Amino acid sequence: MKQGNKNSEKVDKTEVITMQATKTYYKVIVLRIDAFESEIVDERHFPNVMEAMSFCDNINNTSDYTTFTVRM
Repeated sequence: MKQGNKNSEKVDKTEVITMQATKTYYKVIVLRIDAFESEIVDERHFPNVMEAMSFCDNINNTSDYTTFTVRM
């Protein structure tokens, strides 16, 4: 009889996959700023800076909200 770990004949194969994101997108956060607290009203992702800035311009021209654009 063979001595040792009962599971020694079983082989556990684990693959490690490393992925790196190379796509850049732009996140626009729309805030309502108040004297006592602030609130995130909307948060959207855009594929390029032109679409993100166009959205910001539209929000800034039609409301009292503040927008922030972040490159991700």
